[in-house]
Amino acid sequence: MVFGIATNSVIIFVMVFNKKLMTSNILLLLNLFVSDMLLCIFCMPFTLLSLIRRSWPFGAFMCKSIPFLQAVSIFVSAGTITSIAFDRMFQITAKHFTGKSSVKCKASSKYGYITLIIWLVSVALASPIAVYQEVVEYGIPGLFTYSKCVENWPNNHKSIYSLTILFAQLLIPNAVMLVSHYRITRFLRSHRFAKNPILRNIYNNPNNNNHITLTVDKTEREEMISSETPTYTLSTSAANTCYTSTTEVHDRRYIDREVVRNNRITIFLLTITVLFGISWLPWNVFNVLADFMAGFDVTAQHLYLILAVCHLIAMSSATTNAIFYGFLHTTIKHDITRRVKRVTNIFV
Repeated sequence: MVFGIATNSVIIFVMVFNKKLMTSNILLLLNLFVSDMLLCIFCMPFTLLSLIRRSWPFGAFMCKSIPFLQAVSIFVSAGTITSIAFDRMFQITAKHFTGKSSVKCKASSKYGYITLIIWLVSVALASPIAVYQEVVEYGIPGLFTYSKCVENWPNNHKSIYSLTILFAQLLIPNAVMLVSHYRITRFLRSHRFAKNPILRNIYNNPNNNNHITLTVDKTEREEMISSETPTYTLSTSAANTCYTSTTEVHDRRYIDREVVRNNRITIFLLTITVLFGISWLPWNVFNVLADFMAGFDVTAQHLYLILAVCHLIAMSSATTNAIFYGFLHTTIKHDITRRVKRVTNIFV
């Protein structure tokens, strides 16, 4: 919990006070880190305390508001990750189809609308929790009672809602990430060489030892530079074709560097997708099984243990998101390193 709050707070601080990061598409990343920090604040401490006490000591109002805020934060995080994956795919591949960059005027408004839609949909999906969540008293009246904050749904609506959460928070985002990252990987492996006959000839004839110099005139170079946009992670930066006034292509060595870079990006994208699925799969499976198999034979002690483990794995996503989307972002990483060195020099 503390580590998650600290990592997301550091990244948010760096993003807000670094003008180089104040671009339109960075709004999605900022939204992700804010939602993850809210997840650490509203989800982890209250759930942990209720699991330890095996009761709900915070009253009726908190019983409705805390689970609602938890659900909103979870949906916002999942929706933002989905939007980042789709936007990354579009920015990398759109130039292939349109011949120009996908981010033009009114880009900030576009990302602002996307962020607003994510929050509105998340609030709508989480609203049933605020309606049906209530405090229920258990035990023997007048002798021993304890309170629990539970969802009291009519008929079998709880099962339907659990399946809705499973699709909206896990299956759909994971499917979008898989498709987006697959298209990015395929694009990086084929389009980089296929669009240029010189590079394609080198790639198809690795034994060709000719030294080739590719010269880009000033007008074309300025057009390429002006069309480049800030990136989320290594994936977008790898998609931009890097030309200078005179770009020298040293046959096979250049190709090898591109292959290594694309393989590294493929591993990076696959890791993000797998970690997202691993983080939230146990929690969603537990909720679905708890609804459809209410009578399965598990002791209360084991049930609390399973719930605690699933919750811990799910909450780890707040930290992994900060690491993969934040600390591996080149500009953010360099800014944090610079600030750490500055602080270290003061005390050393």
